[in-house]
This record gives sequence, structure tokens and C-alpha cells, in this order.
Amino acid sequence: VAKTKQQIEEEKMQVLVVERAQQIMLQEQEITRKEKELEAKVMKPADAERYRLEKLAEAERLQLIMEAEAEAESIRVRGEAT
Repeated sequence: VAKTKQQIEEEKMQVLVVERAQQIMLQEQEITRKEKELEAKVMKPADAERYRLEKLAEAERLQLIMEAEAEAESIRVRGEAT
């Protein structure tokens, strides 16, 4: 009878260990899911916005350069015409 009680207690402990391992696995899966959700909802849109702003800044910079070059060419042509 004592041995049976001990076996029952050991089996209960084994069940608890298995349950705890499953809980840990589920928690890890939930962490992974939340990380992917965060990346999809926050990080990727933020990266896309940063890229968009960089491209807009680059386009504005190129536009200013082209306008300055055009103005310089206009001044040069007017100078040659006089």
C-alpha cells in the first residue's frame, strides 16, 4: 500500500512536470506570435514610413540641385548673350 501511494505521488509529479512543460511551450509560442504581430503592425509600417520619408527627402534634394543647375545655366546663357 505504501509503495502504491508513492507511485501515485510520483505519477502526479510527472503529470505536473508535463503540464508545466506544456505551459512553457504555449507561453513561448504566444511570445513568438506577439513578436510577429508587433513586427507586422508596428515595425514594418515604421520601416515603410522611414523609407518613404527618405525617398521624399532625396527627391527634394535632387529637385533643389536641378533647379540650382538650371538657374546657373540660365545665368550663363544670359551672360553669353550680352
